[in-house]
Amino acid sequence: MTTIEQNTYNLGNDRYVLLLASGSSLKANGVGFHDLVFTASGEKRFLSDVRSLKTADKLLVRLHGAFMIAAWIGTASIGIVLARYFKQTWVESSLCAKDLWFALAGFRKFILFIHMVYITGLAAALIVMVVLAPIGTQWQSLQNKFMGM
Repeated sequence: MTTIEQNTYNLGNDRYVLLLASGSSLKANGVGFHDLVFTASGEKRFLSDVRSLKTADKLLVRLHGAFMIAAWIGTASIGIVLARYFKQTWVESSLCAKDLWFALAGFRKFILFIHMVYITGLAAALIVMVVLAPIGTQWQSLQNKFMGM
């Protein structure tokens, strides 16, 4: 039994996700950057288990990152640029009786780029939920995972 800050861990009988790391730099006073391997086991294992490990699939993590980049760097910045610099460009074009720049970048919540931010952000959040909460998992056991604790 190991106790750290009022949390008790049974290292002999409980399963854990194992974090594996290896690096080429060694510091005299501590650990250097792990530049060769840094990964996690794909499933919870006993610390005494000596079988080979299967690493976790990083596809959903990469998809989450791609959706967040698309949401905030792609669509949000395009909407901001449209609203800032294209007011005088499309003055003769309109969409739903609104100037085209306004329809694309700014009218209420029915705007193209803000909807794209919402959709890609929601997709990224759903990916996190799928990773942390497989179907059938109880919400009470997941509250700390979603809060980052």
